[in-house]
Amino acid sequence: MQTRIAGPYDMARQNEYFGGWVRPADDPRSIVMAFPVEGWTHSAAVVLRQHAGTATVSGEVYGSGAGEAAWRQALAALSLDEDGSGFPRVGRPTR
Repeated sequence: MQTRIAGPYDMARQNEYFGGWVRPADDPRSIVMAFPVEGWTHSAAVVLRQHAGTATVSGEVYGSGAGEAAWRQALAALSLDEDGSGFPRVGRPTR
């Protein structure tokens, strides 16, 4: 699966903020998540990876038929399900 994200995002930095999602030792731009899928009777594992220097996140979903729902839920957990392009302006003083 693949998603193009809007706004600045650095998965390695995001991982530091959350205190360390599980990730492959050799790939700081990847996160591995396992969770019960909302509205589903099973759990899923999702591996997300950001391609260096791009706004593209790709990955795989492992689980019993919950592919698209699990992918969307993983993106939401990382706030990648919304347009973040306005985020840099948050907190800037207005004139």
